[in-house]
Amino acid sequence: MRPRLPTTRTTAVLLAGLVQLGCGDLASAPKDGGSTVPDAGTESPDAGSPLPSLVVAVDVSAPQGPVRDVFGVNKAPTLQLRTGGAVDATKLYDAFAVSQVRLHDVGIDPCTIYKDATVRDLSVSPPRVVVGCTFPDIVKRRSWTVNDASKVDDPSNYDFAKTDVLLAAAAKSGGKIYLRIGANDYGGPNDTGDVDSFARVSINIYRHVIGRFKSAGISYDPVFVEVGNEPDGAFWRGDRADFISAYNLMVDGVRTAASEAGKTVKVGGAGFTDTVLDAMTRTDNVAHGFVAGVTPARLDFFSAHHYDDCSAATLPSAAAALSALRAKLSSEGIPTVPLHLTEWNIGLGNKCAAGDFTSAQSQSFASGMLTLMQDGALDVSAAHFYSGMPPMSLFQSGASVSEGLRITPSAWALRAHAGLRGGTLVKAEVCNGTEPCVSGAAGAGAPLVAVAGRRADGSHRVLVTNDSDTARPFALRVSGLPAGTASATLRYPPSTEVTVEGTVTGNVFVPSDASVTAALAKETSSTVSFPVSGAAGAVPLTLPARSVLAVDLP
Repeated sequence: MRPRLPTTRTTAVLLAGLVQLGCGDLASAPKDGGSTVPDAGTESPDAGSPLPSLVVAVDVSAPQGPVRDVFGVNKAPTLQLRTGGAVDATKLYDAFAVSQVRLHDVGIDPCTIYKDATVRDLSVSPPRVVVGCTFPDIVKRRSWTVNDASKVDDPSNYDFAKTDVLLAAAAKSGGKIYLRIGANDYGGPNDTGDVDSFARVSINIYRHVIGRFKSAGISYDPVFVEVGNEPDGAFWRGDRADFISAYNLMVDGVRTAASEAGKTVKVGGAGFTDTVLDAMTRTDNVAHGFVAGVTPARLDFFSAHHYDDCSAATLPSAAAALSALRAKLSSEGIPTVPLHLTEWNIGLGNKCAAGDFTSAQSQSFASGMLTLMQDGALDVSAAHFYSGMPPMSLFQSGASVSEGLRITPSAWALRAHAGLRGGTLVKAEVCNGTEPCVSGAAGAGAPLVAVAGRRADGSHRVLVTNDSDTARPFALRVSGLPAGTASATLRYPPSTEVTVEGTVTGNVFVPSDASVTAALAKETSSTVSFPVSGAAGAVPLTLPARSVLAVDLP
């Protein structure tokens, strides 16, 4: 685990004069990094200082397409604690601009909702009936089968009480609902003795969400519907042909239900693991021949997961994995089908140290991933951090309601990038001496990665990430601005956990508005002004190790 950076930061800022040349024309950085700017205030740097050879070059006059909505999370904002009581992070989901809420590992699945069914442990002979919907040994083969297929459409067999609470919480947070069907939660049954009934129950769950089945006055319109979750892992242990059949039935059924309700819906899947490329080579795995089995017509998107290597995680490894998956999808005949990363993080819980998810590196890695996912060549059109609520989460809870909630460093990275939501990307490259300028996944190995965009109000934001152990002096070069004096606000998110206070009502902890406001004020900022001539200007900065910088421009 790497050491955390202090919350208070300083930034070396010098006036570099006007830059209208390529990065190879820039002078070397001063060894001492230059003078220091306080965390708040307005600075006019000294003129004539040499520019670092490392440059983040942004052209606000060169649009690159819409900002991709990759600002989602897994899990609803409410969490039941094992010791009793609950915590409610709805205000934090809203304040940190969570755009989509993927409802996975929250109990919205056939086993917990449909009551006239039986779970059997198939790992023993003869199979035996077991009680419950989650089990500690997730790799055992367990079937979930309805008792009477003729009653699958009987609303009295469904209990949507918890589902409705979760849907309401997700909607209240301001995030759009990303519905996952056709699988049970972690540790749940992973097979079925009746594919048709399994599919019909899953379709009825979707119908309920849109207000067309056992409706209790609710009606939501999921932004996407994902069929399946990690079927190439422990979430499906049945026959490959059964999974393909179930997937096809669910996609067709959801589309029919949406049409009958006068809605349009995008459906895809199947939420494959981060080892899906290997799984596709194994003939006994559901990933093998998946695209051909479901046909491209049933894939409005292809979804998979990415977990890196904990404290050893690197952006080049992430970029290589995403690029390889994109290439594989092209070879499978779906080169233009968007990719959804419905789970991603610096690593997987049982493989990482607890501190890996609250370190400064977790923030810089998350920021780098959010940058890579804006690369049009990867075509990632949706992504969901795992997770919003524990474990491995943006917002951490204690063992009891009295311990409240803490904001982790990764949450600040998501919030910084979500400031581009709804905007248009503009050209952003990293140039290093005489080397070619790079961007997106191709620039994952550069000393810095960057992304920039024009926001809905016409202003601009540049996000620069240093996912290394070394501070990096660089010049921010901006072209396409009106001539005159430009003002840039430099924003640094906290790189350690931030506690939010609140009240406990009915044994539920809810953050106070004042505490959320105070937490947001933990972001440090400063303002620098610089002249622009010939529609270009530049200013040197230094980005500390394992840190993120958001630069707001006119």
